[in-house]
Amino acid sequence: MTYAGKFLAGAKSAPGTKRLVLWMWVLLFAIAGPTFQKAFGQTTGLTGTVSDPTGAVVAGAQVTFTNEATGITTQFATLSDGVYNVQLAAGTYDIAVKAPGFAQFVATHVAVEVGATPTFNMKLKLGASSETVQVTSEGALELDTTNPQLDSIVPSVEVTDLPLLINGYMRQITSFATLAPGVRAGSYGTVTVEGGAPTQINSSGNYYNGLQIDTASNANSNPPYEMVDEFRVIRNLFSARYGMVQGAVDYGMREGTNKLHGDGFLIDRNQFFDSDGFFPVYNGQGKPIPPANIQTEWGATVGGPVVLPKLYNGHNKTFFLFSFDVYSWKQGQTVYGSVPTAAEVGGDFSNFVNSNGVLIPIYDPTTGAQFVCNGKLNVICPNRIDSLSKTLLQYIPAPNATGTNYGLQNNEAPAIPSLTLQNKAWGVTIDHQLSQNQNISFTWWRSGYLQPKSGRRITPPLLPPNNP
Repeated sequence: MTYAGKFLAGAKSAPGTKRLVLWMWVLLFAIAGPTFQKAFGQTTGLTGTVSDPTGAVVAGAQVTFTNEATGITTQFATLSDGVYNVQLAAGTYDIAVKAPGFAQFVATHVAVEVGATPTFNMKLKLGASSETVQVTSEGALELDTTNPQLDSIVPSVEVTDLPLLINGYMRQITSFATLAPGVRAGSYGTVTVEGGAPTQINSSGNYYNGLQIDTASNANSNPPYEMVDEFRVIRNLFSARYGMVQGAVDYGMREGTNKLHGDGFLIDRNQFFDSDGFFPVYNGQGKPIPPANIQTEWGATVGGPVVLPKLYNGHNKTFFLFSFDVYSWKQGQTVYGSVPTAAEVGGDFSNFVNSNGVLIPIYDPTTGAQFVCNGKLNVICPNRIDSLSKTLLQYIPAPNATGTNYGLQNNEAPAIPSLTLQNKAWGVTIDHQLSQNQNISFTWWRSGYLQPKSGRRITPPLLPPNNP
């Protein structure tokens, strides 16, 4: 509540509305509390040394990191040995260094990647504080000597630009993990690293913005595709914080920026766009037809600053991003059922034969002899059929297909020609700067998978509504 009160210090609104916003922030912190407590384990950031022209370290230099997308600034003072070590969210930053007796040092477009803390050293020049020395950051980052692990980064440009086929499931961000050496793809977006089991990734090897999130299942645990900005696949020599896993995947989640922005997408996979295939199927006119494959995925993402008119202005401080994803796949039903013929419903099994055409005898349970009615074998006389059975038999669907085995099997076509498999995912991220050295992030998503069972004919109730 202390931090929530600081947010409203400059707000001009009625006491009632202040209390409402206050409780909204309290609720957010209560939900995100465990995430905030783990934030100190994050491994994304920068480290380095600030020195003078002679190479001597500069202690107490003020280093300011400004996120180019959000405007959030983080300040840090170098230690007595001139070293700084700061945790940052993945993104692109402008860095400014000020120290008495030195010209201001400015570096622009410094990229910070998820799951890494590379070295970025800065050398100051003598001069007045009003002077500015601006350098480019290209090639300035050095090796990450703080975590000598074997990993592969999939940057945001590849996540955005590389195509990804939908094939029985919505796009999974981990499909790109196979771009890293030693990674194999599994079902529903799971991956295995260096021969490990899929559960070693999705159970305890998933990290989001550097924070571990345990999942109950190795399926449907990935966030919506559009929520992920970049990710790193860690294969070997990782630190003990990752636990006893064969590998780990560290995701960098997208976040809102100072400007409201959004995007939408539609991916349609349809037989009208497909070729006939290597082994085509021909219709009645002898024309090849492509196999039916109707899959669709659509969704949208919107993000920006949190702004409550006349209550709160979150520019340069509080941001949100909302994303949703809907996938559907229309599958043709080819499973046929077997139902009794009209003669069999009436008790006549004289045509009840096996695949060789040989009659299969049915026996009277009271006598043990083969059923005979009016001298005809395998026929049950009408007076031997129970009245309750007669009531139920009228609701068994009649054959509607030629069937096999003389029409006795696979003689009922599906009443519904196709069923739709559907997958939905949506999520939200909220980022807020508590102070120059403290930030809090909240990420939440849900994923659902609906697969209807392939049924037979839809029949009326077995008993009429007026049955006593």
